[in-house]
Amino acid sequence: MAAQRRLLSAVNKADWWCEKLAGISVNAIERFALANSLSPTDDIVTILRSAGKTMQCLASKSQEQLTDEYARIEREVDALQCKLESVMADKAMSGSARTAAS
Repeated sequence: MAAQRRLLSAVNKADWWCEKLAGISVNAIERFALANSLSPTDDIVTILRSAGKTMQCLASKSQEQLTDEYARIEREVDALQCKLESVMADKAMSGSARTAAS
């Protein structure tokens, strides 16, 4: 899905990660957080989990329901991506991103 690729790209464009985010499954997010010394309550982890849950809704819908809800879910994911990019920019400016990944 395009929204998932955009989200992964937004996270992985940062050069401070020890390990890149491989997907938006619960396991992929947990691995990413652990590898990058992010707490489970870190804003980045929380946003990624929300996006993963939102996108999981698409996987559980029939084709008719998917067509009806796709635009709404894509808007939600886009909003989460904007929030994620803002949080990451704040961390980069404060220097806390490099400290967490060290």
